[in-house]
Amino acid sequence: SVLSSFEHNRIELNKFYTEAKDNVRFLSTLERHFKNLAHGSTFSVVIDTIPSLMNALRMVWIISRHYNRDERMVPLMERIAWEISEHVARVVNIRAILRESPDSIKQRTGEAITTLKTWKNSYLDVRAKIEASGRAPDGSLIDAGCLRKPTICLLSARISLT
Repeated sequence: SVLSSFEHNRIELNKFYTEAKDNVRFLSTLERHFKNLAHGSTFSVVIDTIPSLMNALRMVWIISRHYNRDERMVPLMERIAWEISEHVARVVNIRAILRESPDSIKQRTGEAITTLKTWKNSYLDVRAKIEASGRAPDGSLIDAGCLRKPTICLLSARISLT
């Protein structure tokens, strides 16, 4: 009947509303970290942001009823990794950096490598903490393989400069 269909849809809509409200509440706690990643003027801002961002993500994973599954957290982590990679690409701009002195290039790529290593190490540390807490529902969290590639590329570029 129309009434039972309406009631079913109302219940479903209320469930989605509650989920959206919870997601906004948890994701808003990450907003300042996201702004630092996106708009941080130096590598030091990004490097300082990463560990606290990862700890906040760990809390979201543990407490949230909706962001404690890979299908929710994977896209978020991929977006964070992409933003960090974009920041590195903006600062270590190949066209502009080759006009600089070798010492400047080494410094800039060294900071980029430190940023990427901080991201990778913070990710692995938080992942281990979540797994150790027993709060990883299916026992598998996001694979860190995609986080290694940019670091390896920058490392090999820096080695060729020395």
